[in-house]
Amino acid sequence: MVSEVGGVSEGTRLSPVQWVGLVLGIALFILFLLLPPIAPLTPLGMKSVAVFFLFICWLATTPMPLYVVAFFCLALFVITGVLGADKAFGYLGYWVVPFLIGAFALGGNLQRTGIARRLALRVCSLPFVQGRPWVFFTVFLLTTGLSGLFLPSPTVSAVVFTSVLISFFTSIGIEKGDRFAGLLVLATAWAAVMGARIAPWGAAGTLVGIGITQQVTGYQIGLFEWTIYGLVSFFINFAIMMLVSRFLLKLPTERLAAALRPEFIQQERDKLGPITSGEKAALFYMGLAIVLWFTPELVSITIGGPIAEWMKASLPWGAVALVVAALCTMTPVTIGGKRRMLLTWQEWVQAMEWGLIGLVAAGIALGDIMSNEATGIPTLFMNTVGGLVQGGGGEYLLVFLMTVPGIWLTEPLSNMALITILLPLGLTLSITSGIANPVAMAIVAIMAYSQSYALPLSPPLAIAFGTGWVRPGDAMKLGFLIDTVIGLALCFLVYTFMKLFIPLPPF
Repeated sequence: MVSEVGGVSEGTRLSPVQWVGLVLGIALFILFLLLPPIAPLTPLGMKSVAVFFLFICWLATTPMPLYVVAFFCLALFVITGVLGADKAFGYLGYWVVPFLIGAFALGGNLQRTGIARRLALRVCSLPFVQGRPWVFFTVFLLTTGLSGLFLPSPTVSAVVFTSVLISFFTSIGIEKGDRFAGLLVLATAWAAVMGARIAPWGAAGTLVGIGITQQVTGYQIGLFEWTIYGLVSFFINFAIMMLVSRFLLKLPTERLAAALRPEFIQQERDKLGPITSGEKAALFYMGLAIVLWFTPELVSITIGGPIAEWMKASLPWGAVALVVAALCTMTPVTIGGKRRMLLTWQEWVQAMEWGLIGLVAAGIALGDIMSNEATGIPTLFMNTVGGLVQGGGGEYLLVFLMTVPGIWLTEPLSNMALITILLPLGLTLSITSGIANPVAMAIVAIMAYSQSYALPLSPPLAIAFGTGWVRPGDAMKLGFLIDTVIGLALCFLVYTFMKLFIPLPPF
């Protein structure tokens, strides 16, 4: 019997699919280690590709537990000589790790005190939501996505809303294995990723892309201007996600529909009684962390100067998460009628999904390796795209090549690497050939490079996979489908809309 996070339970066997993934991954790994370098790939690039294919095959079929695959491949980077030990294991200390350790503690407070359940039941009690699972699905995900206007990171949105969602499921008796619930957990991460692209400060790569666009074209994309385009793109992407989820999947919704009955919701709300000091404190500390996560970026955008630089340097997300979580351990509250501290160390340890550390580290390491010029992999990408464009094909061919392959490549590669490597290439090709509106193309390309929906190589997707509610195989199939459809929408819908309003820069 296959477990929800991959691998097998004690005393059972691998499934046929897992055997195929295991053997195929090893075969591809050995093949690329033995083959001579295929230009422009270097020997280091061949080793990197070998580990990449093994990682992807095992990630898709999970012949061993998901987190074990991550730690295994992290060690394999060292064994193959792709990375030194200090470099490879240094990714375990990446800034996302302390952020997740603190954020999971704060999310655990929301679950343990019951405030997450209270908030979820409040949403479920809305008249137009009661008894309608797909309406609940839409409202919840729309709220998650639009939080990108206010929260500084899709990781923050994913942690906050996933905690609320899982707490709600467990409170109404829905357990891991329910396909509708699993899809909703996965879609929460998707919505968080989509929402982070609305405002230009939602992702560091966006700001870098705006800077590159100005440097190459001379056109300055305004913050408000980007937000308008970001909202247009978000609602198109959100509609695609909902259409795929609603009409391509035949998911049983009976259990959730029963849980959303008005009488059941009211009964569950009555059980909660008056709000407790523990709930208030959990909500306060989560709110405090969100404000502190957001404030440095807001100050940087509105005020700037030395104060902004000091805040960005002194209040990184990881430090804020750990400090606020630590304050919870010495805050006396009432939970379940008992006087105690809001958070204990044992509860903190239990709230954290420790395997995520390996998954995040392996994903970031792989992205940096595949983007390293010394491997020859970036050169291969640039030669391929440049050759196709120079062969002709018109405006939309160039935009297509900059968006659809880009949204696929952002799955294994780092967003920042694609923006810094492919964006200048696309802009240069557009300007020199006179094909396409380079600024409109740059915007859709940046949006494409900043979205990934299939592989848990970014923190939001890693969080969804790590909950155990999501089946990796299903998530990857649906994720790549959404990647493709959204890439096409960016190319033919969003780009067409933007070029109507963006003038061609003078060159």
